[in-house]
Amino acid sequence: MKSLFCFLLFTSLTVTRSEAADNLSISPSVLQSNSPAFINVTQADGVYVREPITATAAVEPAIARRNSLRMKAIMTSTNTGPKCLIYFPPGQYCFDGAAPEWQASIETTHSHQTIAGADLNATRILQLNREVASTVRLRHTGSTVRDLFIGASDYDTTFHPEWEQQPLKTAIFLDAAASEAGRWSADPVVRKVNINSPGNTIERKSFYRPFRTGLEVKGAWLNVYAHTLWITDTFTAIDIDQGPVMAGPAKFIDINHYCIEARGQSKAWTTFFRSTGHFMEQVELIHCTFIGAQFIRMDGRPATNSAGNSPAYDMIIDHNYINVYDTMEAPEAQLPDKVYSGIYLNLPPLVASGPRKNYSRDIRFTNNSCTGRAPGRGAFFYAEGNCRGITFSENDISCAGADKCIYIRPGEPVASSDPLAQSDVAIRDVKITRNYFRNWRAPITLGGDRNDPARSELAEKNIARGCDDDAAFIQRVIIADNQSMQEESVTRIGLTHAYLNRCRQVSISGNTFDETVGWGLAAQDCEDVSITGNTLRGLQKNNRTGIVLQGVKTGTVTGNIVNCFANGITVTRSEGIALSANSISGARCAIECRDTGGVSLTGNTIAASQTGLSFRGATSATLAGNLVQAETNQVQEADVRILNR
Repeated sequence: MKSLFCFLLFTSLTVTRSEAADNLSISPSVLQSNSPAFINVTQADGVYVREPITATAAVEPAIARRNSLRMKAIMTSTNTGPKCLIYFPPGQYCFDGAAPEWQASIETTHSHQTIAGADLNATRILQLNREVASTVRLRHTGSTVRDLFIGASDYDTTFHPEWEQQPLKTAIFLDAAASEAGRWSADPVVRKVNINSPGNTIERKSFYRPFRTGLEVKGAWLNVYAHTLWITDTFTAIDIDQGPVMAGPAKFIDINHYCIEARGQSKAWTTFFRSTGHFMEQVELIHCTFIGAQFIRMDGRPATNSAGNSPAYDMIIDHNYINVYDTMEAPEAQLPDKVYSGIYLNLPPLVASGPRKNYSRDIRFTNNSCTGRAPGRGAFFYAEGNCRGITFSENDISCAGADKCIYIRPGEPVASSDPLAQSDVAIRDVKITRNYFRNWRAPITLGGDRNDPARSELAEKNIARGCDDDAAFIQRVIIADNQSMQEESVTRIGLTHAYLNRCRQVSISGNTFDETVGWGLAAQDCEDVSITGNTLRGLQKNNRTGIVLQGVKTGTVTGNIVNCFANGITVTRSEGIALSANSISGARCAIECRDTGGVSLTGNTIAASQTGLSFRGATSATLAGNLVQAETNQVQEADVRILNR
């Protein structure tokens, strides 16, 4: 019986210690006795902790230096190996840099080591030295950082502008490049960590010297997992550089990055997620909150690494709150304006020096709540390059009159002698569905920008008719069930709810566009266009058009409601266009066809318009069953042959 009792007691203590490693529910007995699986850095034991780490109420440089040296001794102590939890009790621990041959104040030395505190703000790790590469560096498989605060030792109630010129480097560094050569590091975890942040609040009563990067990921990592981070006073929250390898997946859940303009003189360039080099597969940004300058910046051009470029596969951006404000004076001001977009995806080019099929795949931006303003500087969502599948769905995006919201364009193709590559499509399978756009001058722009000087505007310019095969850089586009509203005060000329340039197989259906001060829908140099069941309401005094087709080959405009535009539907220099069952009212000219061949108008209803139908230079037109109740002229004919009137 006595032996059975001792066995049960031993088993009970073993379970308690295991739970301590997993859940930090550490019993008093464990706190007082270190072991190969659990080390309390403040508890000297003569084996693992010969000289304990010291907590201080104030920042003391001498103690910070001593802590740095002692931390290395603890982490490299005899038998301190894998599956070891390194525990910091409640308190404030200062480090002034790295011990000799270390690149961080705290580093892992074996796989499956955990650096843990008592709670997000109960355990505070403060960094003094600006030269050290990082405060915490994870180098091994299964490394974890959790339940603590990492911050700068410089702290004040006012922000010091010189801090931006001399930031700390990195708070947490996942350095797979330093792990065993030829092997991928797996399963790093960063969970419940504050970086320069008091936690769940955006109220700013004090400031820290910034970190350049909150969480840096470098090299061939597998299964990166970060959950519940609060970050302030940091230029970039997450920075990924995979180098010449493909890695992933990576999940970033409930990451909160607050960069408030209340800094006074501060003009920091702040980014939530930044990626260069080869991309990771299955990157997820879920339930994150960002207030700053740029939410995502991804650079996938070949110049980022000498080995060529691999695509981004399966990126999910879902259920985030994003507030993108103006960038004032960014340190990278020499770069093009598009770089300053709220989300900037510089995807691989159509043909690179590597394999011909070098494209990104399945980028999904869904269920996000966003505000943003970027007047004259890029767009809210800017994607350029070579991609198969961009989904923009179920988002609520508002702005105070900025330029573009969604801007997707192919970019410039790279020259190639491969005839298949020359005829390939840069971007295909674009879906923009069930979004709510408020107060954007141009919510949707695909294929090109009408205001780019290199492209002709929708005006009286002689552009080529139709869309040649090698000119259609975007294919298979669906724009459906979106709502967009522009305020009357947004009066910039020449912008529209949806503008498509050089696209093929386009479907625009079920959208509601209100308070339009520019064009409603415009397709230029496109092929196989279907515009069905949309409702467009304009302001007649702004002298714009509800639906514009220019240089379009084969299109249908069916069942749309177009009210209160200067012109209801305008078709110019196009061919094979059918307009049927549309309802148009309150226009100076309801339907206008110019220099167009093979147009068919059937079953349209026109009311309260000065001119019902107008033809100029059309080669042929078929009219049947239209109800025209115009105020002056039902039909204006000039050099046109009308059949079946």
